[in-house]
Amino acid sequence: MRYYFSWGLCRSSQAVTGLPVGAQIFFMGLNCTVIYSAAGIGSKAILRTRPASARRVSQFSGIVMIVIAFLLIGDQVTIALK
Repeated sequence: MRYYFSWGLCRSSQAVTGLPVGAQIFFMGLNCTVIYSAAGIGSKAILRTRPASARRVSQFSGIVMIVIAFLLIGDQVTIALK
């Protein structure tokens, strides 16, 4: 399995569409902003009444972020050793 961390353009951007690549990236960022804001507001409303569940969700999120970080570091080390 291969993980990619790119500093360049998004893989979903295409030069053949009617919009310039910069506009595509702008609208994708706007879309992500709306979706993540709605998810944050919704989860805050739900988890506010359940502090134990909120703590478990926070712990799970932290663990997932650490695992992803190690996968990305491992990928970079693998590339560097080739």
